[in-house]
Amino acid sequence: MLTKQRCEELFTYRDGALYRKQTVVGFPAGSLAGGLSSAGYFHVRVDDKRQLWHRIIFLMHFGWLPPVVDHIDGDPRNNRIENLRAATRSQNQHNRKANKNCNQNGKGLKQLPSGSWLVRLNREGKSVFRRAFKELELAQLVAEEARELYHGKFARHF
Repeated sequence: MLTKQRCEELFTYRDGALYRKQTVVGFPAGSLAGGLSSAGYFHVRVDDKRQLWHRIIFLMHFGWLPPVVDHIDGDPRNNRIENLRAATRSQNQHNRKANKNCNQNGKGLKQLPSGSWLVRLNREGKSVFRRAFKELELAQLVAEEARELYHGKFARHF
């Protein structure tokens, strides 16, 4: 199990990055630890297990690990401690950027066959808001306000 003590033995944190304290085959002490995954997250091996930088950094600063460590700005490469916060899986999903296949009209909006716009939001796997509006602009405004209400500081509108 990953511990604060083990992380502090192996790494130094500086400006959102982890640096090695010990020389590892091919990587001298002081060098940047690990690398960037294809998903855009920095990771490093600790005791033969791949660990994500943002989880190590959170653990080093706070001494515990939440279920999910959320990047406030949504950028997985920004691992500054000011950009990391504890979250549940549901909260982390609320802070996601819009899917690439999401329509350009906004998150949580869907045009119905009638031409109306459906606004729907979920929280913790359950539907918490579902309403239809005739005008797109009103639906967009209501969707944004509903996200603020139901998702709080984890609301992301784009």
